[in-house]
Amino acid sequence: MQNKSAIFPHSTKISEKISSWVFALLGILSLWPFFSWKWPVIPVALIILTYCTYAFSLLFLYRKNISISGIFVFMVLFFIFIIFTLSPGGRPPWFNYYSFFSLLILLLPIDKLFDVATKFRKLFAISLIPGIIVYFLLLAGFNLPYTVLEAHNELKESLGIFYRDYGVTLSLSHLILEIGNSTLIRFSGIYDEPGLLGTIVALFLLADKFNMKSKINIIFLISGVISISLVFYIFIIVGFLLQSDKKIVGFLVLALLGVGIYNTPLYDNYLSKRFATSSSNEIVADNRESDCFKLEYNKFASSDIETQLFGEGNNAHLMTMCDVSSYKMYIYDYGYIGVLIIVAALIIQYFYPLLYNGNIIEYIKKSLFFVFCFFISYYQRPVLFNYAFCLIFFYSISFFYIHKYKNKIKETYSD
Repeated sequence: MQNKSAIFPHSTKISEKISSWVFALLGILSLWPFFSWKWPVIPVALIILTYCTYAFSLLFLYRKNISISGIFVFMVLFFIFIIFTLSPGGRPPWFNYYSFFSLLILLLPIDKLFDVATKFRKLFAISLIPGIIVYFLLLAGFNLPYTVLEAHNELKESLGIFYRDYGVTLSLSHLILEIGNSTLIRFSGIYDEPGLLGTIVALFLLADKFNMKSKINIIFLISGVISISLVFYIFIIVGFLLQSDKKIVGFLVLALLGVGIYNTPLYDNYLSKRFATSSSNEIVADNRESDCFKLEYNKFASSDIETQLFGEGNNAHLMTMCDVSSYKMYIYDYGYIGVLIIVAALIIQYFYPLLYNGNIIEYIKKSLFFVFCFFISYYQRPVLFNYAFCLIFFYSISFFYIHKYKNKIKETYSD
């Protein structure tokens, strides 16, 4: 019997494109945009649609292209998921429909992974455009209507923090400056944290080697600048100086940008606090863990060897009722051995597309600073097995292959 794709090539191609857009849209949803908690029916509907589309793709589009190595990697990672799920303390917060799909997608052909990653990048850029327009309207003095949106976070709500919802962008209530008729916010688009936005756009710019001929990268650069994310500024300044061919011009532009920000309320109200010397004489103040959690972590660090090796159990850091968003919460939960297993699993997942041609070493050499920043971002934003971050890494690998082989793939993944 003839292959269906040979009989209906046009419909098959359309089905492949639609499935890639659906899988990419799930990546947007995995970043927890505000509408996903404002209207819970949206994530439920999209998750069902995605899994149904995946089943269709596996059965009718890629049944004969399922990778044996992909099956093996999936089984190894899924086994690790199960082991941690069965540990005391309940299901890990990172084991959800999104993280599980980040494993399932490994069964699809490598070029499909790259296609989904590229479409995710485009969708992410598109999601920022309306918010950027609103940002500059607010800056220009327009009094735009907004509604109050609950933070959907116990800590933020306990501190009286809420969001201004402008429909296409959010603003945390404690990060708003009123200067004359102008309203100055830290830009976060439809996402819940400016820091999250700054981290993602910085990683995309690093992955793309600061190709400013791309309209998408211009959107990312503008978004990162107005997010006032310290991580964005550090990654971009160092990365631009290391990767750009026009280092002198780039240095002058970045220097002017830095001087401009230093002489505006942005520095005094948003950045200066991060550079304040802490009680431990750190140059950059650490806002990723509270004094409460530091005390709990010190108790853990001085506990018996078994506890240090295997941790306090799933969700143990939540039981402390302390504010923490640091890699230390995973050491506290899973111990040093548990964290090593998780790190190994993440490396296997991220580098899987490079196993085919044995290009891991060459890729790392070509993308060393991106790889470094990607993994160091776990200190700032420790979200394990996040589907969106998985796609960001896959996009970096696709960029590597495009410039390595310079074949038809370049046309497929260009802007």
